[in-house]
Amino acid sequence: MAIRERLQQPIATIMSYNPCDKVDTYQSKGLWRLFINEDELVCEILATCSRLEVLCLAEIKVMQLAKQQNSILKRSFTTTFDSKAYLFLNEMHRYFNYISDKEDISLPVYLRTLGVDMLFPHALLFIDNPNKLLTVEMNQSSPMTGYFDQLANLNHILTISNTLRDKIDEEPFHKYIAHQLALLYRAVDHLGSRKKQYKQIILERFEEIKQACQNVNQDSSSTLTPEMKSWIVDLTTSITDTIRTLPHDITDKMQPFINFYLKYNNY
Repeated sequence: MAIRERLQQPIATIMSYNPCDKVDTYQSKGLWRLFINEDELVCEILATCSRLEVLCLAEIKVMQLAKQQNSILKRSFTTTFDSKAYLFLNEMHRYFNYISDKEDISLPVYLRTLGVDMLFPHALLFIDNPNKLLTVEMNQSSPMTGYFDQLANLNHILTISNTLRDKIDEEPFHKYIAHQLALLYRAVDHLGSRKKQYKQIILERFEEIKQACQNVNQDSSSTLTPEMKSWIVDLTTSITDTIRTLPHDITDKMQPFINFYLKYNNY
């Protein structure tokens, strides 16, 4: 009887909601951390500027697309841009308030002393006067665009090369080698004056490698000879070594950022 009465009782007592238990969430806001010195604050400001620059370039594309479709230039920002852009702007002001050596200057003026007008022109334009961004044409590209694009291209080439070299002894992977080589053939277009050399090297052996890969699909046994494997390893090693030496004809699009870094790395 005691067990039956106990089972009839509620498992838990539901409590009424207490507003003091509410926790505010800041999903788009980074955690505030302790900065050891002002150099770290400057790095945070520059990092926030880079995110704002990417956001501004995306918004300019939206405005230009609207102009092409409606023949009327869009005169207001999208809701998404508005919320994120002002969030970045508030973060920069927050960091800026902790800079002691600013001599009573405004945030835009301080950013110009860092060279932000060269590196992130659209971000600085928005910080200086948001309405000016509405009149910017898309052909006014950012110097960082070339840096990020070329960095992504080189990373893509390194990823393909490392995958081919690291998995060359794994027979299940052999059926994908021809496809990977085809991707590498297109990717080396970004290797400056060396692209013709590498394209020719890949083209000379591609059909032979492709035929060997087709045989793998038929009977699940590898027909890649040790010499073929050695050729792939030598090719990919040569490509990765070339990229890691960072020759000028490969890094010319990245030069604006490199120059900025060399100028302000001791700030």
